[in-house]
Amino acid sequence: MQPQQPYPAPQSPMQPAAPKKPRELRDYLIWGMVACGVLLVLCLGAWITIELMGKTSSDTGKTQKGVAAVLEPESSVPYTRTITSTLGVKIPYNARELEGFGFAEDVTYSDTDLSEARPYTVMRVRPVETSEATRSEVTLASPELRITSSPAKGYWELLATKKEYKDLSKIDMLVKETVSAHTQDKMVEASDTEVKNINDIDYRKVTFTTTNERYGVKTVSREDCYMTVQHDRPYVACISGIRSSNFAVTPQLETVLEGVTYDGLDSKALVSDATGATDASMLDAKAAEQAADNSSSQMNEGSNKSSKSSYEIPAYLASTSGFTMLAGASPATVRVGTLYCADIKLSLPEGGDGPTLTGACVDKAGSGFFISRDGYLATSGSSVQVKPQEAISAYITNAPDSEQALDRLQRILDYLVESRSIMQTDADALVAGVQERDQDIIAKINALSTLIAPEDISVTKEQYSYAVQLADKPIVVNQNGDGSGSFAYTDTVIEAALEAKNYSTDITQAQIYDGGVVKSDTALLKMKKSATYPTLTLQDDGIADKATVGLVGLPMYAYGSLASAQFRATPMYRANAVTQTFSGGEGQKTRAIATSSHAGLVGGPAVGIDGDVVGVATYGNLNCPDRKCFAGTVVRDTTGITSLVKQRNITLQTKSASMTAWREGLSQLTRGNYQAATKLFAQANSLYPQNYLAAKYADYSKSQYGTATDTSTMNTVVGVLQMMSVIAAGILVLLGLVYIALKFIIRPHTETQYGQMAGGQYIDPNQWRQQVPVQPQTIAPQSTMPQPTNWQPPAQPQPYGQQPSVQNPVSSPVNGAQPYAQPQTQPPTENAPGQTWPLQPPTQQ
Repeated sequence: MQPQQPYPAPQSPMQPAAPKKPRELRDYLIWGMVACGVLLVLCLGAWITIELMGKTSSDTGKTQKGVAAVLEPESSVPYTRTITSTLGVKIPYNARELEGFGFAEDVTYSDTDLSEARPYTVMRVRPVETSEATRSEVTLASPELRITSSPAKGYWELLATKKEYKDLSKIDMLVKETVSAHTQDKMVEASDTEVKNINDIDYRKVTFTTTNERYGVKTVSREDCYMTVQHDRPYVACISGIRSSNFAVTPQLETVLEGVTYDGLDSKALVSDATGATDASMLDAKAAEQAADNSSSQMNEGSNKSSKSSYEIPAYLASTSGFTMLAGASPATVRVGTLYCADIKLSLPEGGDGPTLTGACVDKAGSGFFISRDGYLATSGSSVQVKPQEAISAYITNAPDSEQALDRLQRILDYLVESRSIMQTDADALVAGVQERDQDIIAKINALSTLIAPEDISVTKEQYSYAVQLADKPIVVNQNGDGSGSFAYTDTVIEAALEAKNYSTDITQAQIYDGGVVKSDTALLKMKKSATYPTLTLQDDGIADKATVGLVGLPMYAYGSLASAQFRATPMYRANAVTQTFSGGEGQKTRAIATSSHAGLVGGPAVGIDGDVVGVATYGNLNCPDRKCFAGTVVRDTTGITSLVKQRNITLQTKSASMTAWREGLSQLTRGNYQAATKLFAQANSLYPQNYLAAKYADYSKSQYGTATDTSTMNTVVGVLQMMSVIAAGILVLLGLVYIALKFIIRPHTETQYGQMAGGQYIDPNQWRQQVPVQPQTIAPQSTMPQPTNWQPPAQPQPYGQQPSVQNPVSSPVNGAQPYAQPQTQPPTENAPGQTWPLQPPTQQ
């Protein structure tokens, strides 16, 4: 038997070369995401670098003069005039709102003549008045600040000679002398002395209250006097003429007192004449007033000279935050005018008919602000409602002329005499006092309505009309022959209707003056002309103590009719910190702000530093409960407005496109991005043409192109970087979503123990690997040794594709021979690298 040949090497079937794998879509997605990520990082890095370098803003925190001058032009911005006395006192005051007088050497000086230093012994400051108020015989004079001093060298020595002043300090002697001079009038009562520090100057404060019950009419007035000794000289500052009808003026005068300084004493101005110690300037207020008024005919002709002052940015606009706070609220702040006419029937207390007051007309004005873009605006109830007693007083004081005023006064006095409220002699004295313009008598005329019981007053006919001033054109009132009036409506003066009100009428003005709280004073008006109005957002969180609050409103003169008493046609601004918080009743809070208000600002918005409304301004309709809000005003919170809105089930539309563009324009303006600001202001003006400031600021922004503060170019670059960042981020996200969709949703490849599965078939990941030839296996040569008895012939080959049954017996050793393995006829259970299953069986020889 010939030796068996070894198995030939199995011939693997011809395998194609592994094809070059084409790039898949996922590869391109990855490359795209990497590129977008790099672009995004570069854009963000450049953007942040430019911002950190401060190249996109020229805002230094201080408002530029040109920016402030558009909001508060030189014709209306406060400017300071100073009364300088060589007796050692300087009194600066805002000559836009106040007028000053100085009495020296028997001459009264005013206006620009006060710029020259003189030995003024009497210096007076009071609110400016209209010519109408000056001519009227029934106009009550406004309170005024009067500061006096003595030119006598021996003033203290003369006082020390009085027994009651023995062993007293100079300030105590001055207080006693002042109190003694005032209380010579038995109707005057002095309060206890109070120590008051004002602007680091120590004063002694005494309040003098005058209760006058002559002629059957009770009137009360107050005078606050502040005494100090500076540089060994006496000074007395008194705010006189404070009444229930005009107490709101007092903070303006207290603000002046805050700015008074005591220096510049010229010893040459002092006189050695002992009689100087009893100069009228150091006596009671009445004597000092007469001393000044009697010399008014000698007033220098130069008092009417106009003056020019260099523009100074007011303190409330000095910072950009203050500017944006106040300017942001300006377009939504309006003037609200009210005309009221009624026929009032008076009844006698014991029965019977009294006179009918025909044409009892009242005109008044306040401020308001839009809270919804469809035309709802909030204001104070006292600005749009009239009490019956108020109408009776106006029946006299608002008469078309002096002759009719006296006729109407006589009708009221005749009724009071018939009702036994006053005597005929009292009535005659009152008429005579009016003709002499006696201020005490005029105060009684204004208080006559308090003698009429509410149940004796019945309104038989009444009519309200309202006008809202939207721009810088004033409200025009057409006067009728009977004393009534009608509004002249235009594109900027729009008619409105009363939507709702919540106004307490059960509290008198005298009670308010004494610190009584008006629990509710809110009203809502609805514009009759459809437009998209700018709005302010109400904030219900309240105001934190010491937080800065700004007041915005359209000012009025303290006295005069609506037709003549509009102080100016543009808003007035105030700003300072919260000093005190009080309970306002019905869950409301009232807060004192360390700034004076102004006539006409009542109902205007009190805004926080973010521009939201945190309160409503007051004037004459609310006082500090303790009457100690020195040089301050009181604002209500917004609870009354929100309650009224809920009661009426009104849905406020607080978002206004014109206001959004306006405020964003202000932001870009302060940053120096003038190109963007110009576009935004033009947009704001287009959306709301009544915003006259938008057009002015658009022109101003355009004029600043290319200046040192212009950051438009860098802001444009940043804008491009921002846009590229957004685009890159968007594409990056989109590519990421596509990649995820391809990987897990659109073409899923399920991994199994045999490989991946695609299209329902298994894919062996090793099938395209390079095959390695299998080494042939050699069968042991035929042995001549005896075969074991249990030897069996080799199995016949099985058909191709079937696995043969292979036995692998081990022969028993014969004659010590070692057993040998049988030839392997079955392929290995695992393919060698490069092999495929099944292997081709060997061919039989």
